[in-house]
Amino acid sequence: MTETGRTTGAEGRSPAVLPATPPPARRPLRGVGRVQRHLVDPLVRRLLRTPGHRLISRWVVLLAVTGRRSGATVLVPAQYAQDGQNLTLVSRRSRVWWRNLEGGAPLRLTLRGVERTGRADVSRDPERVRAALLAVGRTVGRDEPLMPVREAVAVTVRLDPLDPVPPPASGAKRRRKRTESPLTRQRKAPRAGDGARP
Repeated sequence: MTETGRTTGAEGRSPAVLPATPPPARRPLRGVGRVQRHLVDPLVRRLLRTPGHRLISRWVVLLAVTGRRSGATVLVPAQYAQDGQNLTLVSRRSRVWWRNLEGGAPLRLTLRGVERTGRADVSRDPERVRAALLAVGRTVGRDEPLMPVREAVAVTVRLDPLDPVPPPASGAKRRRKRTESPLTRQRKAPRAGDGARP
């Protein structure tokens, strides 16, 4: 032991200088995710199911995802980009809901106030994820990816065709009633000679 307290080698030489310990990696802000899940998402879910959906439904769709193990349905608001019958969405890998769609899965969704069905698939391919991030970002005026590619997954939804809407039966009954009511009254109207004595 030297006077400075530094340990010397077998022949009195100073040991090699060890590299500095790297700083710990920064963890994502968990508080932001909690605020989104417990405050923002419930408000968005409620708004998307009301006539006020027009305020945000151009950019946000409401997904009804069924858990493969639990069977429970989770309502997930997500930003999207639409190209015909295809929707492109993105999610952080730290989220869980998209794992129920891997390998392809049917789902229900509310798109601009209309209940739709479709089939979703998930991709972790960096090129597809980057393309999805750019497509969704352009809907809100951004030219850069919304998040790092390594932290995201791409979700593609193929919409099912809309079912034709049958004509309302109640309206047909009302129209028929209005048409028949004058004739019915005319038939029920007493004739001039009815009830008169001969």
